[in-house]
Amino acid sequence: MEVLAVVAAIASIAQLIEIVGKIGSALNRLARKIQHVPEELRRQQIALRSIQTKLLLLQSIFTALQDDTELPPNLLQEFQLNLEELQKDIEAVVKSIKPYDSGKRRVSSVRERVRFSVWDHRALTNATKHLVDSERNLQRIETTVHL
Repeated sequence: MEVLAVVAAIASIAQLIEIVGKIGSALNRLARKIQHVPEELRRQQIALRSIQTKLLLLQSIFTALQDDTELPPNLLQEFQLNLEELQKDIEAVVKSIKPYDSGKRRVSSVRERVRFSVWDHRALTNATKHLVDSERNLQRIETTVHL
């Protein structure tokens, strides 16, 4: 029986070591995320400015296309709906970045970096994913209009 107790103790220790290793890996990933928060926010802000500029260009194209009687009304309507969707997605990204951009939250603070890494990063990632999808839809429509 003592041999079984030793084997069980070794198995328990092995499980404990595995759990400690997983916790260590998770903390390491979190530390890397926390370290890269300022760079990620800067990248997102640059990308956001680029997309906002593109939105303004697409809105002016849409305004010009409304006078074009050659285009089918359903294509214009789809273009307008996608522009509105892109605008909403931009607003969601701005909302995710704004507290850090406006100075309300300092990314130099470890607490705020942890907050971004744990909570706000997920919201920003989801908003960015929707933004990319909306941008693809508009590119598809833009290609169709140019044909």
